[in-house]
Amino acid sequence: MNCFVAWYNHEHHHSAPKFVTPSQRHTGESEELLRKRIELYEAARAPHPERWSNNIRNWMLAPIVCLNPEREVVMQQTSKAA
Repeated sequence: MNCFVAWYNHEHHHSAPKFVTPSQRHTGESEELLRKRIELYEAARAPHPERWSNNIRNWMLAPIVCLNPEREVVMQQTSKAA
């Protein structure tokens, strides 16, 4: 397997799918991982909620993730213009 592909799929934590790897997202591991993150953030906030200006970070997964959404829009516009 190409080293870049392996890194990209199994090590690189993407921001769009809440900082999980594509592999974690595809195998379903991300749901448990993000549930634990929510618990961790809530536990950190509980003793001193006044130190938090807002709620904890939104760790809920989007149903569909597009890593390059701007590219999708460009591709759609280009195909309509042709």
